[in-house]
Amino acid sequence: MVEHRSLSDLPPEVLMAVASHLPLEGRLALSSTTSGFRHILASAVFRAITVSNLDGYDRDSFARVTSTYGGHVEHVHFRCLLFPNREPSESNSDANIPEMEISSGGADADVDGGDDEWEGESNDETDQANDAQESKRPENQLSATAVALLRGDTLPHVRSLTVEFVPESDFEGSEENKWVEDEYQVYGTIYISQAIEDMDDVAKAEKTFGWRDTMARVWRSISVNQVISVLEICTLPPNITTAWHEEWWSRFLGRLERLTIGMWGGDNGAGWKSNTTEGYLDFLERLDDYFFVHGQNMRFLHIVAHEGNPFGGSDFLLNYASWNLGVRCLPQLQHLRLQNCFHDEHLRDFLRGHMNSLESLHFINCMAPGMLEPDVSSWAEFFTVILESGPSVLKSLVVENNSVPLTHEEEFNVEPKWGNLGEPEDVRRVRERLKADPTRKLFHYAYLDDKYGMVFAGRDVIVNRFLMGEDQAAYDRLMEVVKANAARLSA
Repeated sequence: MVEHRSLSDLPPEVLMAVASHLPLEGRLALSSTTSGFRHILASAVFRAITVSNLDGYDRDSFARVTSTYGGHVEHVHFRCLLFPNREPSESNSDANIPEMEISSGGADADVDGGDDEWEGESNDETDQANDAQESKRPENQLSATAVALLRGDTLPHVRSLTVEFVPESDFEGSEENKWVEDEYQVYGTIYISQAIEDMDDVAKAEKTFGWRDTMARVWRSISVNQVISVLEICTLPPNITTAWHEEWWSRFLGRLERLTIGMWGGDNGAGWKSNTTEGYLDFLERLDDYFFVHGQNMRFLHIVAHEGNPFGGSDFLLNYASWNLGVRCLPQLQHLRLQNCFHDEHLRDFLRGHMNSLESLHFINCMAPGMLEPDVSSWAEFFTVILESGPSVLKSLVVENNSVPLTHEEEFNVEPKWGNLGEPEDVRRVRERLKADPTRKLFHYAYLDDKYGMVFAGRDVIVNRFLMGEDQAAYDRLMEVVKANAARLSA
């Protein structure tokens, strides 16, 4: 007689393995079938939660969730909604406030926890500032629930935090909805960072604009969190906050082990990019002062520049923001990932000073700056600097690009009029060599337009450098050392 068995007969570890292959919706459905399943799958369902800065959800429900399942939560995704200043006649009651969400996943890093020795200073100033702002600019206020969450009061076991800034209409403003001072004669977009700000300007902006005040309060709340060791920032607006000048902030960064910074960027609707404004470039070049210089225990750094506003490139040309990674900062850095960036002499100097600790380098959609030979900073030079710096523990090097265009049609996604038959001879030679040897790589060269700040491929340089073979040869030499390191260190 065949014995019929059900999922409830499976050992808990087998059920967890089954659940690990299900999407979140499947885990929720399975956990809702029986109380036993709900208990077993709690750690899979409540591994990560997503909340916003506004109270669009029931506080009591959130309290019940955190008290019952808070011990399972490993990661919090905090969505900070930002709104412009409204004209007094406009109602602020129609803000689109999301409900609390529960998601699967969480931090992908192994963490050991924060610094438990420092018990934290008095938070009276933070509390008073929060209370004083409670009735001010309601669309931008930081709810008490959000403050407690960010400070680690309600979920003390969370080690990983994602902070995503979500500006209404992507900072698009109007005469009724203003993101900046009237004197600029503009109302938002790239002009949120039009001018370079000193601290008096920053303090004034935080008193004048609710979204600036909200960002400062978010960072001030996070800075007293004692257990966060992994921080991911998404769409970071290019605006300094007063919170970054406080000792709590430097201590918080000193406890971090992993940091990801993804920048906001945009255009003004007429083609001008964010990197044509002085304030945006100044902000990028001061990231070292506000983040990296404090990262004494940081082992992983991932910088994601906006694809239309890359980091790095040149000290002297318009619209470029040169790297300002100090040679002495991040002394324990082991893993560096850069995305949508130029390499330049400042980045080379930083890498040269960290070859005794760096174990992996990952360059995603990164470029060498250059439009015309010989005024380019070549990939060969970049790889050679790393090689000659003695990368004794470097065991992973990845250089990958979604696309490296060889022609105008490829760069702008235009269908070739005559197919590949009308391509220049040197471009055809490149394609033939890539087909014959798929291990060869195209290394990207690009430049920024000096008027609009747009990114354009240096197609002639890309083709010429490939045919010369110097970049490939330098890359191959470095990869030989990287592979030897990997074999030696894994033995």
